[in-house]
Amino acid sequence: MLVGYAKSLIYVNVNVQTLILSRNKIKEWPGAILSSLRNLLCLKLDNNPLRQIPSDDGFQATPMLQILDLSGNAASSLEHPIFSSLQYLQELYLRRMQLHEVPSDILSLQQLRILDFSQNSLQSVPVEFKIFTSLTELGLSDNNISTLPPKLWWQK
Repeated sequence: MLVGYAKSLIYVNVNVQTLILSRNKIKEWPGAILSSLRNLLCLKLDNNPLRQIPSDDGFQATPMLQILDLSGNAASSLEHPIFSSLQYLQELYLRRMQLHEVPSDILSLQQLRILDFSQNSLQSVPVEFKIFTSLTELGLSDNNISTLPPKLWWQK
């Protein structure tokens, strides 16, 4: 399938399961490419100058996504729900995104095993994180967190 993107044509195999576009100069969301990748399990768009990350419809075409890395993108639209359609997501990396708070729709991601908010500007950890019973790794280093909620940690 040929898809117009960045003023050129790119061949994309529709069976691709992993797409790594890290450390490029991508400014616009690659929606045209993602819409053809129904089998995509892993998307790495970290360290690009993305201007905007679209709301839920940006991920509608990739319902099976399990790993998502948007680290290093200071796109402003994380204020709007963008993750709630990713019900199979297991790993979410949002490092270095200038986040001041955790996007609320992340709480709907019950399959998460790894959640990384390192190197942001978070001041607190939501007590609601305790609902992530499958979580094995929580990255919160290099933020502005001064205290932890006493009931954050859970037991299986």
